Amino acid sequence: MFLGRRKVAGVTPGRRLVLEGVLAEDGNRLVVYNPVYTLLP
Repeated sequence: MFLGRRKVAGVTPGRRLVLEGVLAEDGNRLVVYNPVYTLLP
């Protein structure tokens, strides 16, 4: 969940990436708030 952003450059459905951040529950789903990410080839 990228707070304050609707789109993130390079992040598209099916794109592989590595995330690091704070994991939390939002109802019945897991979310990572303000993640640091690395796009994989």
